[in-house]
Amino acid sequence: MERYRRALALDPINEEVAANLGRALHQLGDRAGLLRLRATLAEALRRELDDPEAEPQPEAQAVFDMLSPILKLAAVRPNSEWEADSRA
Repeated sequence: MERYRRALALDPINEEVAANLGRALHQLGDRAGLLRLRATLAEALRRELDDPEAEPQPEAQAVFDMLSPILKLAAVRPNSEWEADSRA
């Protein structure tokens, strides 16, 4: 797992490595880690591609969706909306 983290540190938009790390986090039962990984990947893609709408490619997204259904909801509902609900 550390190998995947190092690879992502060098290339934060490598979706294949992110998907492999996601599988490892899933095997450990680390749902919070999966959520962070998915969010971090999306942020990196948006920054690197200079596109505020950028999302992981369908192949990588399919891995995240398969691993944790909550990731589908998080992908649809930005963090700012979650934070607004927690303050209400």
